[in-house]
Amino acid sequence: MDISKYQAEQEEELMLKRTGNKKDPRVILKELRFIEACFEGNVSIVKNYLLEGVDPNCANEHGNTGLMEAALNGQK
Repeated sequence: MDISKYQAEQEEELMLKRTGNKKDPRVILKELRFIEACFEGNVSIVKNYLLEGVDPNCANEHGNTGLMEAALNGQK
């Protein structure tokens, strides 16, 4: 097994342990990137994630949604 594949598998396993659920790690990463884009106020990226089907009510490990993170960072 090459190192990059091993590292990807380890990251997926860690993500599953962190979240305590069986959700696909790729979906989790997409949701976290969506929340980060909300926090940063990057509207075009947020729209793209929504068009790709990301749940707008997804939450990060602190229980904050994208809208909550945007508000915490003063986005309008």
